[in-house]
Amino acid sequence: MTIEQQPSTSAKNLTWVLSQVEELPTLPQVATRLLALMDAPGTSVKQLQDVVARDPALATKVLRLVNSSYYGMPSRISDIQQAVVILGFKVLRSVVLSTSVFSTFKGRSTASGKFDRTLFWHHSIGTACIYRYLATKLGEEDPEASFATGLLHDIGKLIMDEFVPEEMAYILEEAEGKKLSFYDAERMVLATDHAQIGAWLLEKWKLPTRIVDGVRQHHGDGSLGDRMIAIARFADYLCKVKGIAASGSCEEAHLDKMAWARLEMKREDLPSLLREINREIEAANEFLAVATR
Repeated sequence: MTIEQQPSTSAKNLTWVLSQVEELPTLPQVATRLLALMDAPGTSVKQLQDVVARDPALATKVLRLVNSSYYGMPSRISDIQQAVVILGFKVLRSVVLSTSVFSTFKGRSTASGKFDRTLFWHHSIGTACIYRYLATKLGEEDPEASFATGLLHDIGKLIMDEFVPEEMAYILEEAEGKKLSFYDAERMVLATDHAQIGAWLLEKWKLPTRIVDGVRQHHGDGSLGDRMIAIARFADYLCKVKGIAASGSCEEAHLDKMAWARLEMKREDLPSLLREINREIEAANEFLAVATR
């Protein structure tokens, strides 16, 4: 696409992008019910079992994942009740959400013809594992919510790729030609961004506010008042270093000093941290291979 063919940015805000969405991607009904139950106080294992019984295919996927080497269970988990007892509601929520998201977008259109969805999923699951690792290391209250935020942080790109393909193609060309981040390039083309679009989708899915806000704010405003924004920036840096940068991002890897300071880590800790991250990336690849089977 030439400069003369550049899509006009006028009025191409969030409302305009959402008006182009002809068919909203939805999570399976059983998965939506399970996620709601796992976030509700007082939910029993029996309630979860009754819901899972309505979707044997989902149950099979969940059990396949919890029995993978990613979780390293000493013995095979044979049913949802056992999975809840051993892993807990929060870990099971991550498993259900992951398998459901992969299923929802499997086979959907890549209308721009330029967006690498394989790289997208490798980056997403790698980011999710790094988010959870850092959240655990830093003593965050719910590392599994951090995992979900990492998994879904770029989900708005899939909406853009499918429903505003002309703009998406131009964004990718600008990022590649000018060595920009996807975020900087999209802000040259649209009066919105993938974080806002992704948060809209997650609100439609009725996911917890913490996850929705984490996705909406993962590029932050520069203040880094929220440590989760620092985790987001540092995870993005680590993914670039490990060769799984976000699809469409073409800028050089840069360690954000403000993010590093906000995480209260020492520079001499970076080599050992990278070794741990290597293990997380390997685990992420195993997770992705099983979850998308």
